[in-house]
Amino acid sequence: DARGVSLEVSWNPRLPSLDALSTLRGKLPGSVIISQNEKLLSLHGLEGIELVGADSDGFSLRITHNVMLQSLGALSAIRGRLPGSLTIYGNTQLTSLKGLEGIKGLG
Repeated sequence: DARGVSLEVSWNPRLPSLDALSTLRGKLPGSVIISQNEKLLSLHGLEGIELVGADSDGFSLRITHNVMLQSLGALSAIRGRLPGSLTIYGNTQLTSLKGLEGIKGLG
């Protein structure tokens, strides 16, 4: 979109999964925002994303306020340096950042 966001899934209080996005592959030119999805348990469906760009606000990956989210493991294919920032907060069931090991730098 005009803000440079490639994928945004936000404000879906009944959405339990992202499985329908499993055909996404490779590099996304803009940022990824996953926010305010109250029933989302995991990011499964995003395993094919290998690189993300940044949006006009300077974010590459923003995962916020998904209160049931338990795992970031589906992001393990993302490798290298993110051109923008990485923001993860308000995910009260998340106990690990496992899945982000391939990210080698920011900005």
